[in-house]
Amino acid sequence: MISTDVFVIGAGMAGLTLAMNLKQQGRQVVCVDKARGSGGRLSSKRVQGTDLSVSFDLGALSFSASSSQFQQSVNQWCETGHLQPWVSHGGVMQYVGCPRSSSLTRYLADQIGVQFSVRVTAIVKGENNWSIYCEKDGHESLYAYANEIVLACPAPQSYALLPSDHSLKSVIKETNIHAQWVAMFATSERLSVPDMMSNPNEAIHRISYENTKPQRSFDHGLHVYCVQASRQWSESRLEYSKDKVVYELANELSELCPEPLIIKSDYAHRWLYSQGSDNGHVNSGFMSSEDGIYICGDTLLSGLDVGGVEAAFLSGCALAKFMCKVDKPAMAEPLT
Repeated sequence: MISTDVFVIGAGMAGLTLAMNLKQQGRQVVCVDKARGSGGRLSSKRVQGTDLSVSFDLGALSFSASSSQFQQSVNQWCETGHLQPWVSHGGVMQYVGCPRSSSLTRYLADQIGVQFSVRVTAIVKGENNWSIYCEKDGHESLYAYANEIVLACPAPQSYALLPSDHSLKSVIKETNIHAQWVAMFATSERLSVPDMMSNPNEAIHRISYENTKPQRSFDHGLHVYCVQASRQWSESRLEYSKDKVVYELANELSELCPEPLIIKSDYAHRWLYSQGSDNGHVNSGFMSSEDGIYICGDTLLSGLDVGGVEAAFLSGCALAKFMCKVDKPAMAEPLT
């Protein structure tokens, strides 16, 4: 049975940043994620076909650094080789993970020792600590005891895990978060679009040409493009099949290019929890309660002019600083 000071649920950028900062301050931390590997907003995907295999960035296609705090960490990750600058977009340098987007979160997760394929099903307050119930390998059981719990997962998932009468439940319910479709197209010819393109029409939010990203290589001379649909387009097509989304976004992409769109491989993914709105949580970037439950994530900093990856990082940093300032009780023993 695991017994820890802090139990972090979610191994995206917010959860990983928080866990790393807490461990550096000497706190005992356990971090779990229901996925098989790290990623969150920095997810990557490999599509395996009969004759070819294509890897591409499925989450954030790139990200920038607006704050000095985040820029300092970005510089460090560039030095370790897990990030590299890619292109300047609108006068702002864009960074990407190397050799894929998820390389950065995998690097951070390895340092923390994240436990993957662990789905938290319930958190229950006891007399001295919290009990965390999880499902692993198809079996649900009591998994850990912790003094404090951090929910570093999308707001709807945090809402579902909070006890029914918890004070944060009504607050997190008001957090706005939106869905987004993303598609990949591997073509036989390079298209007449820039390496990175934003809002070319009402359907497309962003396009990236994966071939020009550092340390990317593709077999059979393929040219790989990732297309993020706009919020309005995505939310009006939430229940579309992947094939229908691929068909419509291919048409939208084709209208931007004079050459024929000859697709050799394609893929579509629907992110249910992708983009946040201005939720009015700018001052802190996190939520806290007196009973030892905290919530962090990029949507709690959505009012700032920073991208999702940086917002998640800043949220994790802010909560770690807050948790280390407050006097904490000694490690609670498991209930018997």
